[in-house]
Amino acid sequence: MGFSTVRRRTGVFVLALCILTQSVTCQTDSDFRIESPEFGVSSCSDTSSMALLPDKHFGTNCGDKNELPQLTWNDAPFNAGSFALIIADTSSSRKPVAHLIAWDIPASVTSLGSQTNFSTIGAVTGTNGNGDTGYTGPCPEKHACVKISVFALRPSSLELPSSRTYEELQKKLLELSEKGNLLDIASLYTIAVPHQPDRVRTEA
Repeated sequence: MGFSTVRRRTGVFVLALCILTQSVTCQTDSDFRIESPEFGVSSCSDTSSMALLPDKHFGTNCGDKNELPQLTWNDAPFNAGSFALIIADTSSSRKPVAHLIAWDIPASVTSLGSQTNFSTIGAVTGTNGNGDTGYTGPCPEKHACVKISVFALRPSSLELPSSRTYEELQKKLLELSEKGNLLDIASLYTIAVPHQPDRVRTEA
């Protein structure tokens, strides 16, 4: 067994672990990165100000704007045919709770935000943990660790209908990983803190 084969199998294992265990801090040694101008840390143990999710990205059930965060990714694999995106609360000891799952994001798209219309760009949004399609911001009762991951994929389409759930997308990504069609993953983290209406808001 050659070195390249061992390295490839190790890479596949790492990517599969990242898919199956969303609570694991995963970052490959490539240059592929995802960023937000407002927040983002490498793990939820970070206590800097950049760890905190701004109010406007919380759900309407918290009295907030439910705005999808501005996200940009760079240095994706040159042969990526599409991207998938998962925003999920990884705090639960049982399973992650998805705030947004999306796939078939065209390879030409490298940023998303509150003004993004997924259907217009040709992407598909699945059913999140709230039973809705699209983005539903967090509204936690205690501090929540939110992981945002973008997956660089070889196929241009996963051929999954929009009714699919987080678990079904996770299964599909694992299948792609095993076949060498999941090229890379980039992740960042943010912390959603419980809202206390009697406190001064951090933004208008």
